[in-house]
Amino acid sequence: MSMRERSGMRQGGFTLIELMIAMVIGLVILLGASQVFLASRQTFERVDQLNDRQEILRFLADSVSLDIRTADNNMAVTNTGSTLILRYGESRSEDPYCSGGNLERVDYQFVVETSTLSLTTHCSGVDPIEEPLVSNLDLVSFTSGNVNGSVAYIDISVRFSALDSEATTGREVMFRAASRSAIIAQVNAGS
Repeated sequence: MSMRERSGMRQGGFTLIELMIAMVIGLVILLGASQVFLASRQTFERVDQLNDRQEILRFLADSVSLDIRTADNNMAVTNTGSTLILRYGESRSEDPYCSGGNLERVDYQFVVETSTLSLTTHCSGVDPIEEPLVSNLDLVSFTSGNVNGSVAYIDISVRFSALDSEATTGREVMFRAASRSAIIAQVNAGS
């Protein structure tokens, strides 16, 4: 074959323009896939943070509710709602807080400077033990509820730290726990 005959034949393959168009299409697809990946990762992280928040709230509600339910009629909220003091008589003997001893008092205190809710247990014959219970909170406040002149329940408000410019309204939760002995005393006084 002569040179002329070869030049007239078209070789198979892609032209430069076809390759550039294919690269642009591939790049657009790659950018789209990376955007989906980033959005999925952000959603996963947000769900994980909300799950942590839910676990903290469940733990806090279970712990505080148990202590309030088993407290004597002698409950007090002090320091403009940042401290809850619960007293116990014979109702919490051989308590796990006290390694089988008698629990006399439990104090829940929210410290604004450290954003921590701490728990102090007072067991008979032992120095009080203070330990952090939950941290990274904006606010924990306690409000006592009176029935016929005595404290019967406590409202607990918890405001979590913001997640990525989250509004204040979506991060505040309130729950109520009642003292069994106070409620029973109210029922018995009414009958």
